[in-house]
Amino acid sequence: MIGSASVSSPLYYHAVTVALLGLFACYDIRHHKVKNLALLCFIPWCLFSLPVYFQVTGFPFWLLVLKAALGFLNGGLILLMAALATNGGIGGGDIKLAALLGFIYGTAAISFLLFTASAATLLTLLFKRAINGRQEGHIPFVPFLLAGLILLLL
Repeated sequence: MIGSASVSSPLYYHAVTVALLGLFACYDIRHHKVKNLALLCFIPWCLFSLPVYFQVTGFPFWLLVLKAALGFLNGGLILLMAALATNGGIGGGDIKLAALLGFIYGTAAISFLLFTASAATLLTLLFKRAINGRQEGHIPFVPFLLAGLILLLL
């Protein structure tokens, strides 16, 4: 029984993470922002990933902390550079959320997630431009992060 509980615990953790990101996405669609208070409430959940991964993998705890820290920096800095390059085209809440997701999933996974989300966003913008004939103003990014996370977990 111990083995089955440790195998299912990351599945539950990822399912709840997807559900929480779904709430972020719904709010982003409606209000075009990610609230700092919601991100603060999300931090303990992100920190909880360390003991979950420690239980499942058995890797040294310092290695899991290093993986989380590098993922945090990678997720945040990639979108920060994109925001600077696009003159604020990416919101600060999206940057912080990507950093927190990087903390959970690490560098390789957050890179895949951001690439997938960015490609889907670009395709959506091009599709809307082709249909409407004009450039779209603002588009929420968190739903694309959610789609990228679901694709990552599949």
